[in-house]
Amino acid sequence: MKISVLSRAVAYGCIFLAVEVIVAVGLALHNHMVAGTAGSTDFLMIYASGRLADSGMASSVYDLVVQQAAQQRVFGAAPLTGFFPFYYPPIYLFVCAALALLPYISAFAVWTVATAALFLTALRRIVRDWWLIAALCSFPPFVLNA
Repeated sequence: MKISVLSRAVAYGCIFLAVEVIVAVGLALHNHMVAGTAGSTDFLMIYASGRLADSGMASSVYDLVVQQAAQQRVFGAAPLTGFFPFYYPPIYLFVCAALALLPYISAFAVWTVATAALFLTALRRIVRDWWLIAALCSFPPFVLNA
């Protein structure tokens, strides 16, 4: 039985995607305080900004000192490995504020699943074959962004 080049590429892409997902879950656990460390990602900025907005301090999300302190408060005493300023337009605080109503890990999971679902919906409109979509999702930036 002869396997086509496309079938082989799709199969390798799916295998690569599975490995990337395992690595990404490990990185997420490390960067989002589940593994006992406090990494800094752009989602931390979204969540901290939402907390500021929920507490009536929406205008202070652009103040770098206040933003850094808000990000530090999310993880408590654990030192952060970085800092992200809030660079979105003010209307985006509606999304941030809604996410900040959830516990941090739950909000991160909702954010990751929702943005991946939107991406997959757009990709499905372009590419009709789900196996090919899985192979395309093995592109490392997709998994790292998720």
